[in-house]
Amino acid sequence: MSFLLLAYKQSAQRRTAYSILASSNPSVRWSGKVLERPPTFLGQGIAGQMAASEDEFGLEDSELFTPVAELQEFTAGQRSLQLYCSPAASTDYDETGTILWPAAQMLADYLAQHEDLLHGRNAAIELGSGIGLVGMLASLSCRTVLTDHNAHVLNVLRRSAQNFSRQNGSQQATCARLDWGNSEEIAHLRSLAPGGQGYDLVLGADVCYSLSALSSLFSTAAQLLSKGSASAFLLGYVSRASNIDRALAGKAAEASLTMVEVPDSTLQLCGSWQGCIYICHCLP
Repeated sequence: MSFLLLAYKQSAQRRTAYSILASSNPSVRWSGKVLERPPTFLGQGIAGQMAASEDEFGLEDSELFTPVAELQEFTAGQRSLQLYCSPAASTDYDETGTILWPAAQMLADYLAQHEDLLHGRNAAIELGSGIGLVGMLASLSCRTVLTDHNAHVLNVLRRSAQNFSRQNGSQQATCARLDWGNSEEIAHLRSLAPGGQGYDLVLGADVCYSLSALSSLFSTAAQLLSKGSASAFLLGYVSRASNIDRALAGKAAEASLTMVEVPDSTLQLCGSWQGCIYICHCLP
């Protein structure tokens, strides 16, 4: 308790970050089997830090905690996947990408139940992969690139991909940085697809979190899609803000994408949140 009070006194501005000691979001921890838990604290160790006085501490707020990732087991349909994730989201390290969000679980379950959507694909790419549940699942059926713009999230994602390859004997999952709207990164990733002509499956889950980011999201998806009639952008979506709900179809159309809701995909998720899956195709 004394350590918590010390951390609280050190920075009233950042006190939220220290909830990593005791908090996790039960609404997004879908299978709580922890397989590997690394140390959380830097420096002296827990006992030494708890004994230190405020004057002796000598660390900046951002140095108090190091980003951690636990190896946990998640399920999608009948499949079990071991992935690294954060035990809690810390604003200091922008770890929101290293926890499992509801739409990712929803889309992974849908793909596990409709594996025909993955069979015969040349390659898939996931936007805003986070912990990578959706993309890793897809990699069991086709070559898949998992992307994120956050360096820490990418490091965790790469650890998961390496572990996943060892566990499943598959080398089909790779990770890459992608900032939506970055033309150089988009062109590079498009060139990595078979034939350099783009991907016939683009995936995204819980990526519609900001109205201002919708245009770059749909534009990026459209540029990465190959031009085949079977090419599709599958979007796992959770309705959290009415202005984003209203803007989705229009922003997709601006990127020359059609967007329709997948039949019978609507689910009641956490609390009053409702989720569904959209499928987008390039306009002819």
